[in-house]
Amino acid sequence: MARANEAAARADMRDEDTAHTHRRHETTAHTHRRHETTARTDRRDEDGARIEAAARTDRRPGRMWRRRAAIAILAAALAATGCARPGIPGGGPEDSTPPTVAGTIPEAGETGVDRRSQIRIEFSEEMNRQSAERAFAITPELELGNFRWQGRSLVTDPAEDLPDSTTFVVQIGLGAKDYHGVKIAAAHAFAFSTGTSVDDGTIGGLVTSLGEPAPGAVVWACLGAVEPDTLGLVMPCGYATSSGDDGAFVIEHVKISDSPYSLVGFLDDDADGRFAPAIETGWVVVNAAFVTDPGDSVGGLEIPLYEPAGGAGDQEE
Repeated sequence: MARANEAAARADMRDEDTAHTHRRHETTAHTHRRHETTARTDRRDEDGARIEAAARTDRRPGRMWRRRAAIAILAAALAATGCARPGIPGGGPEDSTPPTVAGTIPEAGETGVDRRSQIRIEFSEEMNRQSAERAFAITPELELGNFRWQGRSLVTDPAEDLPDSTTFVVQIGLGAKDYHGVKIAAAHAFAFSTGTSVDDGTIGGLVTSLGEPAPGAVVWACLGAVEPDTLGLVMPCGYATSSGDDGAFVIEHVKISDSPYSLVGFLDDDADGRFAPAIETGWVVVNAAFVTDPGDSVGGLEIPLYEPAGGAGDQEE
């Protein structure tokens, strides 16, 4: 009986030791798992820190590169926009080259022109359009449609068919300026005819001021009386040209007439194409030239310019 009890006691002790051992192993395993979990967490934290640091390193030059690229693209766009403007872009040497007339329709001296022909004047460069339109004149006067521009070309159409067998003289006066405000160097005129020939009369002479040549003066050759209007202005009349650097002027393609031509000369200070005797230097020479036969050429005439004298009534004959 005693041995049986002792055996049972030893069995209980073995069971208890086994259970204790199991619990110890479970505790040890749990501790290992906790350590592994902590280690994995630490590794994740370390890896996250490295990734974030790398991302920050990558982002800094990326942002800088993108910012520089954006600035470069913007600068290129602004430069392209500037170059797309009409005319010559800013920068570089100042433009001092006067514009010229590069071509016309009808051509100079052309005969048999269609009576419905448009009138086109092409310039050598972009123009100040308003100044070119104001400087346009045609003799004899016509009712014209609105001006329009096609590139560097000024275009207009007669409101009605041109009269038959008539010579027309088209002029661009000294008031025409290019895109940068440089004036045309000399008035440009060309003639064409709806008939078989172009009028060929000529009137020439010298414009003077205080006895010296007066360059750059506007000169008109007009049939009939030359009188200021109610505003005190003498409007363009007849044929037009301007005096050269030596003061000389020549008006070509003048039509023969039984009546004499009067000459108007003045310095168009405000470039409006009108003579204001009260404020602009000028003069009117009445009945200065007779062109009575084809090919007549009248030369040696003088137009002396005087300071404003209060009106156009003091005219020289």
